[in-house]
Amino acid sequence: TTLFRSRKGATSSAELPAGALLTTHQQPTVWVVNEKTGALTRQPVALLSQSTDRVRVTGLTDGVLVVSAGAQKLDAGMKVQTAMRPGSL
Repeated sequence: TTLFRSRKGATSSAELPAGALLTTHQQPTVWVVNEKTGALTRQPVALLSQSTDRVRVTGLTDGVLVVSAGAQKLDAGMKVQTAMRPGSL
């Protein structure tokens, strides 16, 4: 599982790797990580645009930690341990 942090001070939309986007009951969502507990929750987002490798969404809080790869293998309430890759901030 790979994590991505939305940029603090970003405009009202965030660009994420396409692997971060899920569809739950026909609603676009992403997994958001609670940094204190490591617990996952699904966050509904609005899809603005999509290419083969990137998506642009609204509905995320500035600086939130989003799962960007392996999202399809996770379940709500699971706990993950965060590890930042260079260039992911």
